[in-house]
Amino acid sequence: MSPQQRKRYIIVASIAVIALVALVIFLSFFNNQTDNSSPNQNQDTTTGQTEQPRPTTIAITNFNNVVIGLPTDRRRLIEENLFITVEMNLPNDDDPAAITDASIRNGSYSRSFDDQTQILSTEFIVDIPSIKQSYRVTDMFSALPPEVTGLFDHTTNVFCLDASQLIYPPFDCKDNTNIGDTPQ
Repeated sequence: MSPQQRKRYIIVASIAVIALVALVIFLSFFNNQTDNSSPNQNQDTTTGQTEQPRPTTIAITNFNNVVIGLPTDRRRLIEENLFITVEMNLPNDDDPAAITDASIRNGSYSRSFDDQTQILSTEFIVDIPSIKQSYRVTDMFSALPPEVTGLFDHTTNVFCLDASQLIYPPFDCKDNTNIGDTPQ
């Protein structure tokens, strides 16, 4: 190999190494940016540790043993709506994410299926002993598209109970239909 060819070889090899290092740095930076911008994690700036996201559901402990025929995404929707409604009814310093004892009241579960509309309607009462509150849950679901069934919005709801259904002392219950209207 002549000195001129050797010089070209070293220059080409150097450029290739520099390009490879630049690519690795770019990919590392991009990957780090993606990890840090994840909406489900928060990084504590003082410790640098990643915190787990705050739960936004209240798990219903006996859901799978009681409720029949609903897809898993419907359970999540029900538990998210329960969380939102309970959060409206707790004092500011109480955290609904800490609730672990929500369960479907015995004998309150009902479901019906309308053959004509292909809509499955589910209803039950959830009792939460730790906060002495209960709520009525309703869900309407269909595997057919909304354009066919008419189910567009508010197909899952969590309501305050009628006084006759209360097993805990009444409280100023708020839900998405009566925020602050009537004490329960």
